[in-house]
Amino acid sequence: MWDVATGYRAAIAKLVGEGNIKDYFLDRHVAYHRNALPQHVASDDYVLSRYASESVVTEALYFDADVVFIVSGLNFHALTLDLLRKIKLPTAVLFTESPYEDESQSTWAANYPDMVVFTNDQSSAEKFGWQYVPHSYNPDVHYPRNVDTTCDVVMVGTGWPERQAFLEHVNWDEIDLRLYGIWPTMKPDSPLRPFLMPRLVDNKRISELYCGAKICLNFHRDSGTHHAYSLGPRAFEIAASGAFQLSDHRDELVDVFGASVPVFRTVEELGDLIRHFLEHDDERRRLAEYSRERVRKCTFDDRAAKIVKELSVVVTQEINVNA
Repeated sequence: MWDVATGYRAAIAKLVGEGNIKDYFLDRHVAYHRNALPQHVASDDYVLSRYASESVVTEALYFDADVVFIVSGLNFHALTLDLLRKIKLPTAVLFTESPYEDESQSTWAANYPDMVVFTNDQSSAEKFGWQYVPHSYNPDVHYPRNVDTTCDVVMVGTGWPERQAFLEHVNWDEIDLRLYGIWPTMKPDSPLRPFLMPRLVDNKRISELYCGAKICLNFHRDSGTHHAYSLGPRAFEIAASGAFQLSDHRDELVDVFGASVPVFRTVEELGDLIRHFLEHDDERRRLAEYSRERVRKCTFDDRAAKIVKELSVVVTQEINVNA
């Protein structure tokens, strides 16, 4: 979420000018009110969110904002969204957690029916009438690096239970695996425990980890009863780093990468693919180069143009209504 916000903030600034953007850091307002309010009030997340969010209205009016652009919105209070609607301030949101949080996101967005809604998943966009903006990467952060090989296989992400269970059944004998991130349900006797590096990794270092591994795993979160069509950010970041990846299935995978990213659907397929590509360096490099070329135009800068265009439309419409 933070990487998406900072990526688009920098990209939009290039298009509209740095001086035309005023930041509102919701996390800082949350931290302030958590310390300033009485403990029995600050411990109520609903109330804390309201206090942290509502000042955006004051600041938007003070700076005479043309539009409010919200990234994610999960912690932005719905009552504040209703206030933005009441003062008729054009507002847009980019949902980053589709399709997993679509129910709560759609309920939240209903507080401002005329708000422009972007989402990271194409199936969610089609279902709710939102606008699809694919995930992106920052070329200043994700790019090829000459680093020594650090491991055979690397996975950077959260240890969702279904993801952990799948990997626990892979045969990792004689394979140097590294798992980064938070894996909260991993027990001491898990076969993955020897490979775990239990810490968060700054996005600026992730690219180094990808470049140091022979194989990077792109394993999407299970969408459950939701249909997830689109790729997560990891797929773009690995490819932009010039690294080789194996991925589970997503419908969009072929749209973006063609045949440059081999797909696994079962434990046995993943094990076979890993052992095959560990023995074929030239094939790995060729596919990695091809996949990097396929995402060359998938940066925040490339995606931001659509967002700015749509924001300009709603601002112009509001000006014409009030003229």
